[in-house]
Amino acid sequence: MRVNFEKGTAKITNPAAEDIDALAKIMQDNPNLTIAIEGHVKGEGNEIAEQEISQERADVVKELLLKKGIAANRITATGMGSAKLVPEDMAEKRDQKALNVERVSIRVVTNSQE
Repeated sequence: MRVNFEKGTAKITNPAAEDIDALAKIMQDNPNLTIAIEGHVKGEGNEIAEQEISQERADVVKELLLKKGIAANRITATGMGSAKLVPEDMAEKRDQKALNVERVSIRVVTNSQE
């Protein structure tokens, strides 16, 4: 899952907010599910500033999930800076200029039955 942000900010776009609501519902329905949130930015500026905004993005998503009742120990949030630039879709891998980096990515880490 990806959550997009306005360029150069930690402000979530409206459609992404709906996706976060859906993710919260999935997590509420699956109490053993844990996720990793990774914030990303385009590598065009100061590395320290890029790291900070990518962390802010990951933290914004985590905070929204916490407000919806998801336990903090089920979520990790990491700013990747510009370290992991990812093409927007598989067809664009050949065109490294088509990078979708104004986002956070969310992936399932575990869904153990404890």
